[in-house]
Amino acid sequence: PDGHFDTIIGSGVIEHACNHFESLKELHRILRNGGQLILTFAPNQWSATEVVQDLIGGQGHPRRYTRSGLRDLLLAHGFLVEELGFHEVAPTLTSPSFAWARTLPGVSAFMTGLESLN
Repeated sequence: PDGHFDTIIGSGVIEHACNHFESLKELHRILRNGGQLILTFAPNQWSATEVVQDLIGGQGHPRRYTRSGLRDLLLAHGFLVEELGFHEVAPTLTSPSFAWARTLPGVSAFMTGLESLN
């Protein structure tokens, strides 16, 4: 029903929707007035992981977003954007597509150092 949910969480899914315009329209319809839509892990158009995936012919995300593009998309569907940001700085190298990178000299130590920052 309309306005049924107080909060909707989408974690790493909006980029996989066949039609993100219709998906956001439906999410707005079922969210109550004053409710919260929380989207996490929307892939950054310029993330290192996505760029490397493109370069090696890997399987990147089907849809990627810039900060302004995602903000505009949400605003166009009636959402008030309270906070928006991207957090990935370097490839995580956890994907099977990056197995080769983990064998390069110094990469393992570098990744261990990054993990220790968390």
